[in-house]
Amino acid sequence: MSDASPSQRRLVENEQIMESLNRRLGERVGEIRGETGVSASEPVRFFCECSDLECRGRVALTRERFEEIHRDPALFVLLPGHENASIEIVVDTWGDHVVVRKTVTV
Repeated sequence: MSDASPSQRRLVENEQIMESLNRRLGERVGEIRGETGVSASEPVRFFCECSDLECRGRVALTRERFEEIHRDPALFVLLPGHENASIEIVVDTWGDHVVVRKTVTV
């Protein structure tokens, strides 16, 4: 059972869509880098995982940092100022990104 309103549910689903896109992006970049000899420690410009599907902001993270954050399925990576207090709280702040935890479930 969900504790989210329909509008909150849609916001969370939007963030889940962006996280899924970023997973595929990270995997593909890793494959390309492996083929070309580029270091795996180079940052990848992932999409902001905010609830705004029109956002095309980018966050530079290593794939290792991305995977570390997403070991917890309730965590998402956003540009500062893109957090939405109705569905999440900031749990970590870095220079160019924030990590948020969902406070509602869908």
